[in-house]
Amino acid sequence: MTNKLSQIMMPDGKTKYLFLGGKGGVGKTTMATSIAIWFAEHNYKTTIVSTDPTVSLSTVFQQEIGGEKKVDINLIPNLCGMNINPKDAKGVFQNRFNALASQFNNDPVEEVLGHVKFLGIKQKV
Repeated sequence: MTNKLSQIMMPDGKTKYLFLGGKGGVGKTTMATSIAIWFAEHNYKTTIVSTDPTVSLSTVFQQEIGGEKKVDINLIPNLCGMNINPKDAKGVFQNRFNALASQFNNDPVEEVLGHVKFLGIKQKV
């Protein structure tokens, strides 16, 4: 990786996350796969995660890639993958939210939104 790109991607040397989004059919999985392979081939431990319910990473890499744990991608050292189906994940995160919300005294949604607003204001200061 060039020094300039390295400073953009990892200015403090810590783990970074890249998110790709857009309408269906615009090439998000193709771009994410290309980026992930590039980083893996340049000796960065890389994980590609898809939240597409069609389990497209399994098709791209021609191997089973599920949502329970990271899977080493065959023939590409330093690359792991995960397919997280949003419908399955909803229950997991709903349970986590409910557990978190039970710790608040008042309406949990109002209290969480209050914290989010505070953090937004704090970042602007």
